[in-house]
Amino acid sequence: MNRFATMTVFGLAAAVASAQEITITSEPAGAMVFIDNEYAGTTPMDRNLPDGDHRIRLRRRGYRDFTLDITVPLAEPQVSARLSSNERGSIVIASKPPGCTVTVNGQESGKTPLTLAGLANDVYDIRVYKPNYSTHSETVEVIDGGEVKLEVRLESRIEQLLRKRIADAPKDLANYSELGHHYLLADDWDAAVEIFKAGAKMVGQTRAAGQPAIRFYQELSKAYTGQYRFTERSRMDEFRERFAEVMECAIAEGIPTNTYYQRVVALYAAMGGADRVMQLAERLNTEDPTRKVHNEFGMVYLSRGKTVEAIKMLNRALEIEDDFDTRFALATAYHRRGDIEAARRQYELCLQMKPAGQNRSKLHYEMARLYHRTKEYDKAIESIDEALKILPDDRWQVTKAAILLDSGNCAEARKIVEELLAGATLRLSKSGAEAMLKQIDARCKEAAE
Repeated sequence: MNRFATMTVFGLAAAVASAQEITITSEPAGAMVFIDNEYAGTTPMDRNLPDGDHRIRLRRRGYRDFTLDITVPLAEPQVSARLSSNERGSIVIASKPPGCTVTVNGQESGKTPLTLAGLANDVYDIRVYKPNYSTHSETVEVIDGGEVKLEVRLESRIEQLLRKRIADAPKDLANYSELGHHYLLADDWDAAVEIFKAGAKMVGQTRAAGQPAIRFYQELSKAYTGQYRFTERSRMDEFRERFAEVMECAIAEGIPTNTYYQRVVALYAAMGGADRVMQLAERLNTEDPTRKVHNEFGMVYLSRGKTVEAIKMLNRALEIEDDFDTRFALATAYHRRGDIEAARRQYELCLQMKPAGQNRSKLHYEMARLYHRTKEYDKAIESIDEALKILPDDRWQVTKAAILLDSGNCAEARKIVEELLAGATLRLSKSGAEAMLKQIDARCKEAAE
């Protein structure tokens, strides 16, 4: 072999020895590979590259080109690339309150609710603000054509003021009402529900009585019935379903002796449904059986003239614990409904409990009214006399006169009324007696003629 041939062979051997096999992969796979601007195949692939500088470029439809400069030999003979999507992404921004101004990278882009579409993969500085409200700033990244959702809640200056008032004077119920109304007007139902619930719990914790509690209950009732025009009529059912949580909390934490509390229960029952009230009663009874919540709800129904609901609730109360007040209320409900036999049975069961004092007198009075209604005049007179022995009452005397008149005993009826008018001191009993005397004059005159 001549000297030139020897050098050529030596050079080829050196070239082969100076190459390195490189593994090229991508995520996702299937990207076209260009090495030093020449097409080499698709990923994944292996390729021998001679020592020196090389440029590797990966290309795949729907993704950004990937370019990497390398120097062979490599410490790790591998090139791995995660391709970034070339699809456009979006940022969706919602705010409470709505109508806030949005800037993106310092440029104003519109008002909330706002969708920023057609965004390239990048990092964006978002700022949301509104006069008299706090400002929200956030940096978000759009990746692979994805959607970024931002739900922003700005705190108003009014909100900050009222929250400070609540912190400084947590027992002042007016601040809870004002802040709740502010949230309703801002269409922030979640915040309104939470602050009204906090107020309802404060009523229970402090045992607030009188006008503060009444006013707070009034505010709940007005919101629940839609007297405040804070939302569209078409959304009232949706709102009422959400606000039911507040009513349930007010009932659970409330003060039954507060007269307006009964309206809260009645409203909830009327608008939320009797079955739902029963479910609430069962839950509250489990938490505190001593409260006798079924009795409480039954009495509210009775006072509001909802006899069907009262009967159902009071019967359930008796299943839990039998007592005179509940059974007497149940008898009254049956009586008002016109179910005479059921009322009679309940009155008789009440009598078997041997009530004393005022309870016994009330029982005999109601029994007298029932017997009067069924024209059992002798029993009616007997019962009203029993009631009057225990608790003399001018109004009950008027009832006795009415029974006597209907039984045909005009003289005795007139005598009772005339004696009553001669000594009556209560305006109500006197006006009732005067009206009864007119009835006696008219009906007895007709009978005489």
